[in-house]
Amino acid sequence: AGQFRRVMYTNVPSPSKDGAPLNGGHTHFLLVDSGLAGRGAWGTEIKLRSRLENFYVERKGVPRVVLVVNGGPGTMETVLEAARAPSPIVVVADSGGAASAISRYCSISRDSVSRDARHGEAMAGLAKDFPAFANDRMADKLLELSQLNDDCGGKLVTLFRLKQGDFSGSAAGCDMSTSLLEAITKLWLSSPADDLSAEPSLLRRATEARSSDGSEPSSSRGHQHSLGNSLGNSRNNSWTSMDQFNPNRMRSRRKRAILLAVRWDRPDILERILQQQRETAGESCWSEAHTAALQFALSLHKPGVIKHLLEASQQTISLKDVNLLDLYGNVDGLGYLASQPALQKVLVSSLTAPPPARTSIQGKKARSRPHDTYKDSIAKWLGSTFAVELQRDADLSSEPTYAQLFYWAVLSGDWAMARLFWSRCSDPTRTALVGSHICRRMVAHGVSQASLVREHATKLEEMAIGIIDAAETPAEAAAVLAHKDGKMSVLDLALKFEMKRFLTNPNCRAIMDKWWSSGDSGGGGGGGGG
Repeated sequence: AGQFRRVMYTNVPSPSKDGAPLNGGHTHFLLVDSGLAGRGAWGTEIKLRSRLENFYVERKGVPRVVLVVNGGPGTMETVLEAARAPSPIVVVADSGGAASAISRYCSISRDSVSRDARHGEAMAGLAKDFPAFANDRMADKLLELSQLNDDCGGKLVTLFRLKQGDFSGSAAGCDMSTSLLEAITKLWLSSPADDLSAEPSLLRRATEARSSDGSEPSSSRGHQHSLGNSLGNSRNNSWTSMDQFNPNRMRSRRKRAILLAVRWDRPDILERILQQQRETAGESCWSEAHTAALQFALSLHKPGVIKHLLEASQQTISLKDVNLLDLYGNVDGLGYLASQPALQKVLVSSLTAPPPARTSIQGKKARSRPHDTYKDSIAKWLGSTFAVELQRDADLSSEPTYAQLFYWAVLSGDWAMARLFWSRCSDPTRTALVGSHICRRMVAHGVSQASLVREHATKLEEMAIGIIDAAETPAEAAAVLAHKDGKMSVLDLALKFEMKRFLTNPNCRAIMDKWWSSGDSGGGGGGGGG
């Protein structure tokens, strides 16, 4: 008892109308006893399954999408239960069975005909091509599904076609993963008022009836009466809840949609979400969403999404809201940051203690920003562990810089992100040299994948050399080498870090020869500027 056992199924019968055997490919089973047996029991588990899924989705905060491939009449009830939740539904339109029937019914245009006319036209088509779904019982279910889809602005049901590799509402060439992700995000980002039909919505009628007298809605048409009752019994119908109009609820759903697009590494879908945010909620909300997306992408190490966010904006991107402190607390690819006791002590202290108050220009005490905390903690660790220049650079900055993101990426072993941030640094030569030095120190500290880190140390030094070699004249190269940031020039920094390959570059040797011939010991490299 209490132990897992492997059970071999033998003499397994074939599935039939009277039942189906347990599938040995599953580890757990939830068996529902409805009191019925044989073919009469088919479908009696659907409502419990839907309620269980709704409970799990709500508790875990995870998305759910229903994928419909082929299927029989019983599939229609499963789809309808998902629609009442509502959960996004992706229908493989050309897979036959219930999927093709749903596709045929929902594809009838809403623009030019009334709902009754649409219903009659769709059922006539089903009677010809899908007779199993043309009876009165299926007609009621298809009509309810169509009305629920209308009430969600047509964003509840997505039609995917295998032959064209396309699905309704999106550009050609989309794959199944895109279909599933967009089905989730477009429903999350819609509002109850989106694209409603001219007729009173089914969901709105149900809500109004309950709010007026507490009773279920009624109608002169039998199928509408049954639809209202079924909606009234669906407690998870979030579209009938007034908190759906709550701006905070909508903001939370948009944030979840952004996180999902980032996690799936889909900058194209993320851009559509952000653009919708800009159009519906204004520039300030777009900026907030853009900042959240950037922090998500950094935390999840998604260079493709980060590049898109930095390049797609119509305005200069500010890094002022990037939280470097949180990034250093994330899991890194090399495991190096997690293996540094001094850093972990700093992180625990910084993330658990209340931020220190700082005196503002007006003399008032203001709460410290994350970047101030970063400078007081992580930057000091960087300065003491690798080079004091790292702390000095942080002290001179009022907000996060691309160089600081580059150093974090190097320490995390994310070379694609490191290259991305390096290309945007204000002083790429200095930044590459510091990055190379960091790599060498990590190797000395016994980092995992030491050969790979050593290889990148060499590459970073070569990148710095490449900038010097790209100078059109010796004077231009000398100006780069003489550039100071703080107290040391680039050439002084190379001498301090003993970057031998960099120092053997002809441009470096020319400046050092002048130092020796003039008796100057360096200490600034300014003599090479002329």
